Formats: sequence, C-alpha cells, structure tokens
Amino acid sequence: MLANTLTATRLIIKKRRTRRIFLLSGILYFLLYLFAIGDLSFDTAPYNFAIRWSEQPFSLIFKPISPFYFEAIALIKLFFLVYLFSPINLFLALVLSCLVGFNITLSYLAFTQPKVCYGKPTAGILASLPALLVGSACCGPLILIVLGIQASAALIAFFGWLIPIAILLLVGALIFNGHRMNISYLEDIQ
Repeated sequence: MLANTLTATRLIIKKRRTRRIFLLSGILYFLLYLFAIGDLSFDTAPYNFAIRWSEQPFSLIFKPISPFYFEAIALIKLFFLVYLFSPINLFLALVLSCLVGFNITLSYLAFTQPKVCYGKPTAGILASLPALLVGSACCGPLILIVLGIQASAALIAFFGWLIPIAILLLVGALIFNGHRMNISYLEDIQ
C-alpha cells in the first residue's frame, strides 16, 4: 500500500506536467499559509533590504506563541515584503504544502486521466480543506474576538488542533489515492 503511494509520488515529481501542478499548488499554498499565519506580510516602508536577527535566537526557536505556531528569530525585509523567519513554522509550511501539492496533483490526475486513478478524486480535495483552514489556528480566536462572536472555549481550543488534523487527513488521502493508482499508466504520461 505504502510502496505504491511512494512510487506514485516519485512519478508525480518525475513527470513534467504533474510536477508543474505539484509545484504550482504547493508554492501557492506555501505562500498563502505563511501569509495567513502572519509570517509573510506587505509593508510600504522605504527599506530595500534589511535583516534583523533576534539577540537570543536559540531560546526563541521552540517558544510557542500558540499551538503549532512559534516565535520568529529573524525579520527579513525585501522591498515591500516582510518575512518573519521561524524555522518550525517554515518546516510546518513545507510539510503541509507538499502534502497539499501531492493531493491536488492526484485529484487532477483522477479528473483528467481516469485510467490512472481508481481512487476518489474528491478525497484529496476534501482532505485539503483543513489544511486551508490551518492559517486560522493562530489568528482564528482573534478574529472571533474582533468580530464580537461569542465562542466557547472548546471552539477556540479546536483551532490549535487544525494542523495535526490537516496533516493526518492529507496523509490518509494521499495513501488512499496513491494506493489505488495505476502505476503502469502513470509511467506512460508525459
């Protein structure tokens, strides 16, 4: 089951058309995730390029701000983009964007090349929904407070679990759909 999934993901990266879809969806999700959690933002200050490191970066690397959201150790400004560098947030963004990219590519193949996939094309898309909501894990409670919506403690606590739920659903959908791939037909696709 896992071997077929690993072969399918290897072939997705190897083939030019599927690699483009994987990279496009993965990079788009990566940027949206960083923007949603506030690590990537826009600024109109006149600086062209600036880097500022924390005085104690090693003490801040593992310091959580909220569940699955960690303190930044550097600020990088390039023209109008501002990036707050946090290694753990960057790692989570990379993991989630790869999983979303693979699931969207498998869903694309299931819709456009039905012979390739015996799985359910909507499984990868549905598994991607919690990943799209992951950005609200850090700012979701703040949005609820700003909007004046009364939220129970259970709802606010739920936001912290969106990242592990998203990872589990994305891995599950990837294994489910990757297991059902017709590898010999996938090898023939350009």
